[in-house]
Amino acid sequence: MAEPSASGDGSASFFVRKARVSDLPRLLDLGEAMHAESSYAGLAFDRAQMERAGRRWLASEDHLCLAGLNGGEAVALFVGMVSTSFFGPDRVAHDLLLFVHPDRRGGLMAARMIERFRAWARSRGAKQLRLSISTGVNPEATGRLYEHLGLARVGGVFMEKL
Repeated sequence: MAEPSASGDGSASFFVRKARVSDLPRLLDLGEAMHAESSYAGLAFDRAQMERAGRRWLASEDHLCLAGLNGGEAVALFVGMVSTSFFGPDRVAHDLLLFVHPDRRGGLMAARMIERFRAWARSRGAKQLRLSISTGVNPEATGRLYEHLGLARVGGVFMEKL
């Protein structure tokens, strides 16, 4: 179900909905842009591999793929999943990726996507929501957003180029 919302940045209204297979070309463009500006840029980007992953995620009941649209164009994407904790039978929700096009950052798009994921995770029986920041893109601002949404900082991500 799409929910129109004011973006808060003076632009046209936007909405978040479940992604569709027909969204994949644009979502792959966004994924490639995310890769290019992130700490993953030193790794190869394989569009065909990402398309296969996207198709698997879209077909999976344990994954949620969201498209954030503005004026009918996808400007943001989110992929998250619910899985069993490796400590025991409890289910935990994790994000795999969150990206908002640089021209659309600073509004409510990311928050709306996270709120939608949180509700979906609860409906899937998740006992925890765990979001991470591994791209190196605006980690302070992203951390403040997560804290504003009620998440607690519990660690960090460290990387070494090999």
